Amino acid sequence: MSTGPLALRLQGVMEGYDQKSNVVLSDSKERVYSMDEGVEEIPLGLYLVKGDQIVLIGELDEATDKAVDLSTIRAEPLPPIRY
Repeated sequence: MSTGPLALRLQGVMEGYDQKSNVVLSDSKERVYSMDEGVEEIPLGLYLVKGDQIVLIGELDEATDKAVDLSTIRAEPLPPIRY
């Protein structure tokens, strides 16, 4: 795995949410992108994401997602989050 800055993406099946916009994901995985290597997928299982950390929630086309060769994808690093 690259030691430089990475772009991260978390995906899973939304099981629930609350009034604070916290979200519970099942079958979740983190996709770690870099400019040096392909995408690494890290299985996380059941995962709680705090509402203030969520940037976007959307629906994923599973057939299209499975057709993508993740080893060929490169992404620019994301800037750090500033509170």
